[in-house]
Order: sequence, then structure tokens, then C-alpha cells
Amino acid sequence: MTDDLITWLRAQLDEDERIVRLNLGDKGLGDNGSFPDYQTYSGDDINAASDFLFNFRPPRMLAEVQAKRQILDEYESPDNHGGYADAMGFVVTLLALPFADRPGYQDEWRP
Repeated sequence: MTDDLITWLRAQLDEDERIVRLNLGDKGLGDNGSFPDYQTYSGDDINAASDFLFNFRPPRMLAEVQAKRQILDEYESPDNHGGYADAMGFVVTLLALPFADRPGYQDEWRP
């Protein structure tokens, strides 16, 4: 496990948090990189879009970002050693996997 992966993964979580925070409150109309308000659209996919936005609403996404940060903190903790560190290292590579399509991801990080 490299420090590069941890640094890169924290940057991805920061970016996810930035985007989610754009969609808190009255935002979410597609401005400034926020998610568009799909209720203004029509067509066959409107229900699927509404379901997606309900299931991945900002508070849940912020909770996921925070949980992933806690996993990284635990991995970097000085108390993390032995076989536990190996297991945590594997978890960290799994946390990075959903971001594999983003710039900077290295194939060597793939579990």
C-alpha cells in the first residue's frame, strides 16, 4: 500500500463531498456542477432518475464519504499493525475501486 493511494483516495472523497454539498438545501438545479433537477424533464426515464436521486440523496452520500474517511483513518492509525493492517490495506484498495475511471488511478492499486 502506498501513501499515493491514500492521498489520491482522500482527494476523490473531497471531490465527492464538494459535489454533494452543491446539492444541499435549495440547490440541485444543475448550476455550478450540481445535479440537475430531473423533475423538470419529461420522458420514460424520469421515474428512474427520481429513484436514483432519492436513493443517493446528499445526506446519505455525505455519510458514505465520512465512513470511508474513517476507514482510511483507521488504516493510517499507529495501532494498525500485523495481519489487521493487511486486511485494512485490502479494504482501502476496494474503497478506491469505484473511482478507477478517474484520472490518477493506478492499475497497481487494483485488488
